[in-house]
Parts: sequence; C-alpha cells; structure tokens
Amino acid sequence: MGKKFLVLVLALILCMYPLTGVSAHELSGSQYSPSYIVMSSETGQVLLSRDSTSPANISLLYKMMVSLIALETLSTTLKAPVEGIFYPVPDLIKLTMLTETNDATIALAGMIAPTRDDQIVLLNTRAKEMGLNNTIFADTMTADNQDFQHSNTTLTDIATFIYKALNNKEFRILYCSQATVLSTDGTLISNSNKMVMAAGNSKNVGGTTCSYHHNNGKYTSMSYLGRITSISNNLPIELIIVADHMYGIDHNTLGQNLITNISQHYYKKTVITKGDILLSYKLGSETLDISATNDIYCIISADVDTPILQTSFIMNEGYDFEEIAPPIYKGEDIGIANIQLFDGSVVTTPVEAANTIYIESSRINDLINLMSENRQVTFIIFALLAIEALLILFKLRIRK
Repeated sequence: MGKKFLVLVLALILCMYPLTGVSAHELSGSQYSPSYIVMSSETGQVLLSRDSTSPANISLLYKMMVSLIALETLSTTLKAPVEGIFYPVPDLIKLTMLTETNDATIALAGMIAPTRDDQIVLLNTRAKEMGLNNTIFADTMTADNQDFQHSNTTLTDIATFIYKALNNKEFRILYCSQATVLSTDGTLISNSNKMVMAAGNSKNVGGTTCSYHHNNGKYTSMSYLGRITSISNNLPIELIIVADHMYGIDHNTLGQNLITNISQHYYKKTVITKGDILLSYKLGSETLDISATNDIYCIISADVDTPILQTSFIMNEGYDFEEIAPPIYKGEDIGIANIQLFDGSVVTTPVEAANTIYIESSRINDLINLMSENRQVTFIIFALLAIEALLILFKLRIRK
C-alpha cells in the first residue's frame, strides 16, 4: 500500500511540473521533485532546468573532479590499496568514474593531495579555475563522511564542469565507457548509469551516478552525455544532463523524458557562416570588412525569431579601432568576436580582415588592386621592362 501511494504521489507531481520546452527557464520544484539541467555540450547553452541554481549534493562533482585531476597529474604506475588489493591509478579512476565504489575515490583523492586540507585547497582552486562560482569544498570523502554535508555546489556548476572536462580526451573516453576491464585482476566493471547501459555500445554516450543519504533517505544524483536528433531538421544535438534529489525516481525515465522534450522542441541552427561580414569599419576613404573564420550555431526553440542579441569584439594588439591603420591584408587575424545569443549565452569566433587595405592614396590603391586582379598581365609587363633594361645595359656596354 505504501509503495503504491508513493508512486501515485510521484505521478501527480510529474503532472504538476511538466517538462515544457522553455529555453533556460527555471521550473519550480518541490521537496519530492528532482532538480535537473540540460546543457548543450557544444555551445554551453542551458536548454532546460529545474532548480539548477539551488544547492545540490557535491558527491558526484567530487568523484569526477578527483578523477580529472588524477588524469592530469598522477603517474599511471602509482598504486593504492582498496580492500587489501593494490590498484594502479588507471583502475582507481575507472572504479571512481563508472561505479559507486567510494573506497576507490577516497584512495585516489589521497594520492592527488595527501591531507584533508590539501585536498580542499586543491579542489577549490580547480573549481575557481573552471568557473564553478557556486561550488565550495569544505570537507572531503572519508569512510565516515561520504555525503558532504558541509560542501556546496549547484547543478549548473556540475554541468559546467562536465562541459569543460570533456575537452580532456582521456576523461571523455572514460566518461563514455559502458564497461571496462581492470588491469589488476581482469574484472569487468559496468557503468552504474542506467541511461548509459540502455544506450548500447556507443562511444558517444557517457555518464556517472552517485548515491547519498539525506534526511534518512537514499537519494541519487546522475550525469549523462548523449546525442539526439532534432525532429525539426534531423541535425544531431549533443546534450549534458545532470539531475539530483532523485528519491524513488528512476533516473533513466527522467532522462529519457528530458531527451524527448529537447528533440521535439529544439533544433540546431547556423547563425553565422564562415566568411560572413560581422562588421564594416571605415578607415579614411577605405572600408575594412571584418569576417568570421568559423561557422557559429546555437540550439534554439521554435518560438525564437532573433537568435543573436549583439556582437562585440576584442581586437588583437595593434588592431584596436582607435589605432588600426593600413596596410591590412586579407586573411589577417585581427581579433575575436563575442556573439551573445538570445538566451544570454556567449559564443566566440576568431575574426579576420575580409579585404586588403594598402595605404591611404586612392590612386596607388587602384593601381595595386588592378595589378593584383591581373597578375598574368602584370608579370608580362615586368618581364618586358626587365628585358628592356637588360637591352639598354647591353647597348651601353657595346658603346664603351
């Protein structure tokens, strides 16, 4: 009777808080509702969220950050004991990332920094470097403390960490492992994330899970990386999903509902194409065209008409608008464009000169442009002039 009542309550709650396709919108949650965030792994845009800036359990972030630091700093030959067996660093990272073996996480953390205080300083320093502005590590994982009651983070920060950590190829390979073998004893371990296992053998799907205790209940937090196809234009979208406060809720079901929502209401749109003129700047009597060097796209919902709000520029040294001067050559790298999208997120692209400006004299410019456009004729003229000069020199020598 109790289980049926709980299922009924959860069903009513999910009806009260439907997964609507509103971009970057904070949906109200409750103490029984999971919090979540859906972010594009390609642009960093937040597509869906519920209570994503509210406090979240930090255990999941702790495991992933310890693993990333270990990948970057530890020798693969180092070993540490877990339940009497000495595992090398790669095996400890696999156990930490793919399973809920907290003993492996504790052992790995002790290798990246020997003391509790050292670990806290290291983790907080790295969090700051990665722009995790609402993350504070105040304690570490130990045999007696595996729930981090004094530390704090948010789902936004966890998603941001994953977004940036995926640039590390080794981290991405481990994160996207459905199963792997430990080198120590040949044991096959599987990813504890049900969404990853349900996706089958794919190198583009990954995730982690972590369980913790709160208010005498066992909760689950999870992260997921996967690709979907938009119904609108059949283009692939790679998503990061992070969820927390899941009590009696299957994270696979929640994740699939979010994926369905995105595939039905969002699509990938190219907003700037390589070579597009982003700005035309007057330099005396000439005009310098500044163009994008990359394609820029965003994930957009069908109700958005204007995806770009504004564009600003950070120019390279010597190319500030107040000091830039000819000569400037086509293809010259001159700065970066910051493109603010409709949802407040910012994407960047290097920019270059789309045309050549030589010097201020328009007559000389016209002559140089004419020569540039007619290179074969210019070559013949210079060749004839050179031959004429040689003939003159030859005649002078004969007269002497």
